[in-house]
Amino acid sequence: MPHKRNYANIGSVSSPSLDNFVKFYAKTSSRDKLLRLAQFASRLILQFHGGPSSQRAPRSLTEFYHEILITRKVISLGGWISEIGKLSVALASRRAYLAAAASSVARGGISPLNESGSYEVPRASKFDKESVMLVLASAGTFVYLLFDNLCFLSRYTQVLQGVVDAERMGMISARGLLFGNLVVSVMDTRSLVECVGAIRRHKKASRLAAISRSSTSLTPSSSPAPFASTSIGPSVSYGPSTPPIIATYPSHLGFQRNMLMAVLVKNVCDVLVSGYYSELWYANPGFISVLGVLSSAIAVFENWVTTTSPNSLPPTSPHLNLTKYP
Repeated sequence: MPHKRNYANIGSVSSPSLDNFVKFYAKTSSRDKLLRLAQFASRLILQFHGGPSSQRAPRSLTEFYHEILITRKVISLGGWISEIGKLSVALASRRAYLAAAASSVARGGISPLNESGSYEVPRASKFDKESVMLVLASAGTFVYLLFDNLCFLSRYTQVLQGVVDAERMGMISARGLLFGNLVVSVMDTRSLVECVGAIRRHKKASRLAAISRSSTSLTPSSSPAPFASTSIGPSVSYGPSTPPIIATYPSHLGFQRNMLMAVLVKNVCDVLVSGYYSELWYANPGFISVLGVLSSAIAVFENWVTTTSPNSLPPTSPHLNLTKYP
């Protein structure tokens, strides 16, 4: 299930090490992203040989592609059941959400943060918008997982073979994924707009503070100072020329902005890929494979950042008690 992305406490990318890799690989979502990257990468290579179903494609690579595909389907079996519980969490009342945030703060966790880094109680309007978006995205995830499981059981096993239409189940699954990707894209766009607005406010505040400091430092002197222009008449100058005013902002906001921009690129790729499988538009299969590789690589990098960073948000945070969108 999706959540509002928050990198407020992450200021850099952790260096690769054995401990970080173990922590990263221990998550099911991280393994799934790696498998998805390998799936689209092998599919891209197969496109140079005519596609996965071509007779000219190397047999070993074709088998590798299908084994990864089936492995991802097996991992996702029953995932729609857990989505029911997560949907109930997203549909919880505002009082339950505020109680969870207060409990997180009481345990030393992190509640939703404002730009200054202090704890902030969400407003009713803000909560309503986020909760509606979470419910819609979770509904898309539920439809995707449920019908994808039915399609897999009908196509690759004897459980539902001949009982349900695999093609129809696959189409409904792809359109549920497309709907979820569109909602997640809207959520991340709103987060990016908020982050850019916070950066602009910090820049404006730092610029005004620098101007006020430079104006107070201009004191008259009786002799020419370095860099002061001299002219005929009383020798009066105002000290050295002031350095250029540079607007600054917290580094974690810049990191969050860059991450959200990368995630938006990933979302665009996911929308195009899911729309292709929904048969809403046509594109070259090789181009779709490139989009899949790019989306999977960004997803792996995001999972690495949020998992291995020593300052990442704890599981008790209301923003991170929901799993990521598959």
